[in-house]
Parts: sequence; C-alpha cells; structure tokens
Amino acid sequence: MTIDVWRIDLEGPAAAFDAACLDAEELRRLEAYRPPAVRRRFGRSHAAVRYILASHLGRRPAELVFSVGEHGKPWLTGESLRFNLAHSESVALLAVSDSVEVGVDVERVRELRNLEGMARTAFHDREVELFGALVEPERLNGFFECWVRREAYVKGLGLGLGAAKTVEPAWLPGAEAVEPRPGWMVRGLAVEPPYKAALAAASADFEVRLRPWPVDERD
Repeated sequence: MTIDVWRIDLEGPAAAFDAACLDAEELRRLEAYRPPAVRRRFGRSHAAVRYILASHLGRRPAELVFSVGEHGKPWLTGESLRFNLAHSESVALLAVSDSVEVGVDVERVRELRNLEGMARTAFHDREVELFGALVEPERLNGFFECWVRREAYVKGLGLGLGAAKTVEPAWLPGAEAVEPRPGWMVRGLAVEPPYKAALAAASADFEVRLRPWPVDERD
C-alpha cells in the first residue's frame, strides 16, 4: 500500500489560490484571518486540499463535502478516501490514503523555552525519559522529532490534543519508524531543513510517496 504525502507550497509565485472552490465555512474562516500572510496560507492550503482530493476521486474541487469528527478531524462525506492536513509557516503537508486512517504533522525546528516542561506536558513518560537522556546538538532535533510523531499519531487516531500525553510512545531516538500499537505505524518524513515531519497510518506495512503541489506539468 502506498500513501501519498503532498508538500504544498504556501509562499512564492505559485501560492495563489482559487477561492471559488472553497465552501461557505472555509470562506468564513478565511475572512476571519486579518494578517495577509496567514489568510493566504489558509486559503492556499485548503484550496490545494480540494484540488488534490478531487484529482484522486475524479471529481471537481467545489463538489467535495466535508464532515468533522468529535475532536475536529475532517473527512470526506460519503467517500472511503482518508486524508490529513498539517502546516507550519510556509510548508503544508497533506497525507492521502485510499482506505486507512492517517495523520501527519510538520514543524519548523526553532529554539523554544522550557523544552523539558513542554515534553513533560505532551510526551508519554517513556518519551520524556528518552528525551531527557539526549544532549546537544541532538536535544532540539530530538524534541521536534518526538513532537511531530506524537502529533501525527494522535491526529491519525482522531483524538484531541489533550490525549497526547496518554497514548502509546510513538518515538525512539534514531528510529525511522515505530509501531506504537498493533496495526499502526509512525515514521519520519524526509522534508527540507529546518522542518521535521512525520506520518502515522493504521497499517503496519506501507510505502510513502512524497509529491509536490502544484504539480510541475513538465514532469
């Protein structure tokens, strides 16, 4: 099984978007954002989601209807296609699967205050222990590697962020992939520095295909 992960460009000359494909709720949220950069990134990412999912389904972007789960995870009404969106500053990632639940996360690596406190709040106790054993320069990268894996796993499960502390460990230092529970796999994604990213899927065996958006028509 192959899961597509689309890297969506939120900046630069390709970052224009088609607002006509967005639904009323998406337009309401778009108008609520005042900073132009934030508004542009929201519009670009949500329009790209519609175009990408429509291409998978052979539908028109504006025809897609979304529902939202108890903890905010969206899905396509009446379709088996599963997807998840994450964004950090100028980068967005969209994971798309034909049949299994997926979760994705991306974060820009940056200096933060009180990494230990944040880890104790969000990481599983075993992950806190492993993180505490790291030393610089691995410490900052290790924090974000754990963070994106944990977020991707929680999103894949369809749980709220309040559950992040309680679900199974999803990170081991230096491990490309971890099986936190039977039938689930969490693995890192090869994205450009200074970003870290991860994908979680309800499958113990899958390939990842990284794809750019917009698609270069010359390829």
